[in-house]
Amino acid sequence: MTSLNKKNSLSYFGVFEYTLNEKYTLNFNARADGSNRFGIKTNESFNPVWSAGFNYQIKNENYFKDIQWLSYLNLRGSYGSQGNVASQAFSDLVTRVGINNPIKNETYLQVIAPKNPNLKWEKTYTTNLALELGFFKRRLMLTMEYYNKKGVDLLGTKDISDVTGFDRISINWATMRNRGYDFSITSRQIDTENFRWTTSLNGGYNTNEVLQVYTTPSVGRMTNAYRQEYSSSAMEGKPLDGLWSYRFAGLNEDGRATFYNGEYELDENGKPIEKTVLAGMRNVDALKYEGTTMPPLQAGLSNTFSYKKLSLSCMFMGSFGHVVRLRQLTTGYTLGFPNPTTNLSKELVDRWRQPGDELTTNVPRIEAEDWPEGLYSPSPGNVQMYNSSDIRTVKGDFVRLQNVSLSYNLYNQKLREMGIQNIRFTVQGNNLYVWHNSALKGQDPEATGSQMKNSSTRSANVTFGNTYLPLPRMYSLSVNVQF
Repeated sequence: MTSLNKKNSLSYFGVFEYTLNEKYTLNFNARADGSNRFGIKTNESFNPVWSAGFNYQIKNENYFKDIQWLSYLNLRGSYGSQGNVASQAFSDLVTRVGINNPIKNETYLQVIAPKNPNLKWEKTYTTNLALELGFFKRRLMLTMEYYNKKGVDLLGTKDISDVTGFDRISINWATMRNRGYDFSITSRQIDTENFRWTTSLNGGYNTNEVLQVYTTPSVGRMTNAYRQEYSSSAMEGKPLDGLWSYRFAGLNEDGRATFYNGEYELDENGKPIEKTVLAGMRNVDALKYEGTTMPPLQAGLSNTFSYKKLSLSCMFMGSFGHVVRLRQLTTGYTLGFPNPTTNLSKELVDRWRQPGDELTTNVPRIEAEDWPEGLYSPSPGNVQMYNSSDIRTVKGDFVRLQNVSLSYNLYNQKLREMGIQNIRFTVQGNNLYVWHNSALKGQDPEATGSQMKNSSTRSANVTFGNTYLPLPRMYSLSVNVQF
């Protein structure tokens, strides 16, 4: 069948670059991109973008040439704009050919995207400034870089009333800024005929902020640590990957989790106290902001030691400043008795069992009924709120011994006479150890993806239940022959 899908685009571009005295370089480029996805009403079928940059070889200046310990000194920067077309964005009505009706011998059209004539190009404005230095014949190299990116008219989807015939529409929904610093340091501490020691350290610090948002957030999306759609979770002044939690108010005398709802009443002394609920907390303002799920600070450190034909390297990596949601106690609507083939968290050993336990534990009771009144309705249910509460959210900082590798190169005249230039033997281990927050309770700080579930006993005897598979520790032995 011939595809009726037509996407037209057209671009023009030009580049200019000039270097003076091998020290000063200026460059400028401009382009105009056109797409039939836009421009019905906003007259933005074409999107002009441009960028300008400079490079200054400071070391080539006369007053720096005679400084022996300074091998390299360079300053560069740029500013420019970019445009983007999201794959799901169309300003016109979009349909697709449905299946053929064998009785009437007719084919119908299915509308898959409503018309939005106000849809615009997504634009990004970027500023970049970097300083590069080299010392002692470049045995020590240092790079420091600052960047600022502002995204305007970002493309996304928005939930709309089903009365329209659609559940969502593509819109320009937000303005967002990313800014931060990157750095890298490489050095050769020892470099002799038989022994060499090199080190590489790199890292970055990034802050993200939503400047404007044109959608309405919901508690379900804001408390979802695994969300892939952000238009209903973004809040102005916060990071795009910000995470919110229901505020846990403790267990009641029946061993059930309660939560603050942002409403107040007066006690017998006339003092305002906040109300608590078992389920149905939908007040966005009553949520607690925890932080971002994306690490603002990331770094890596590697060292390589070489002695004659032997080489040893190790690499550490770390992430800091973010939060992690603990694994869910259950994937059901209530914390009921488990399926015999389902694994459970060992935290349930400390669950509420009898009146008075609410003073010493935060783990709710196991319900005897499948659908206990007042816990699963109204939405969100009691277990959903507990799994997404502040007591299930911890700091995610960690340092990981990512890789250790030992190699030996075997080469001699006899092998080369046989046509073999080198034989390299390597043994290495990955993900050997991780230092992390003890509040993670054994959960790997990077194992935060979708839950691993396999509830059908026809394909598995035991399910992964409510947990995540940790990152595997791996060892390998390899032989590489070079001819």
